[in-house]
Amino acid sequence: MKRILALVIIALTTTFANAQSQPERYMFTGKLTNVSTVTTDCGSGSVAVAYEFTVSMLSDYSYTDQSIAILVKCPESYGTDFFKVGSTYKMELFDAVSGTYTIANPQVLNNYNLPHNYWAGDIKRLQ
Repeated sequence: MKRILALVIIALTTTFANAQSQPERYMFTGKLTNVSTVTTDCGSGSVAVAYEFTVSMLSDYSYTDQSIAILVKCPESYGTDFFKVGSTYKMELFDAVSGTYTIANPQVLNNYNLPHNYWAGDIKRLQ
């Protein structure tokens, strides 16, 4: 009986520990308002760029501002014309990212009262 109880405790502890290490996932839709002029090349390292959007919908209901900065890993991988001011984007966001990225324009993040950085996952341009 003690062995079964010990196994249950270990299983629950492991499950709880793994659940805490997963980043929080949010859904976002918004219009791009500012494109960075910083050029990046992820071929020489892991680089992320902060892009500024107006918020149409964000499933993180604790964030109530009308604009937001979102970090995009290796934005050049989307092509030169993917990020266009005035276009609307739908994406999944995460509050953490695996790996280490250098943020090419960290000063953009200073303009926002972010509870944490928002990292883009899948991105789709709607228009």
